[in-house]
Amino acid sequence: MSEELQKALESIKGHHMNAEEREAQRVSFVYGNASSKDNGTKEAVIRALDLAEVA
Repeated sequence: MSEELQKALESIKGHHMNAEEREAQRVSFVYGNASSKDNGTKEAVIRALDLAEVA
């Protein structure tokens, strides 16, 4: 492991994501796992997740 990577890992030890970071991670996960044929946008993912929370 490079020294640069080691330092980066050390700097985030013990970090707990806040609500905003968790939501960004959630959107990124859904967007990244969507079908490439879908041609969806991150904005569409956000709208879909918002609708799912309401239902």
